[in-house]
Amino acid sequence: MICAFRPTWLLLTAQLVLATGGIGWLMLRPPEEGAMLMIPLTDDARTGLPQRVIDRGGQLLRMGMFPGSLVVHGRSNALAQPGMVLIAADTALCGPLQKDA
Repeated sequence: MICAFRPTWLLLTAQLVLATGGIGWLMLRPPEEGAMLMIPLTDDARTGLPQRVIDRGGQLLRMGMFPGSLVVHGRSNALAQPGMVLIAADTALCGPLQKDA
């Protein structure tokens, strides 16, 4: 008996990957304004990071869990810069945040 190739497992896997990626993106995307984790990807991005955050109207809340990273409060469009990843500062990722920030 000749069995035709049925890519149902491939479609199911693709849907699962897309759904998982979409949920992850929704959970980690930075808010327009609020607490964010700034993760520098290069040494150039890490140099002078605290002063650049303050110059762009951000507020330093604490050190992040990754080397050189900071938890900041501000507007994501003002704080975004080359060599930097901004993600939402979730309490599971960054611990409890100050409510008065």
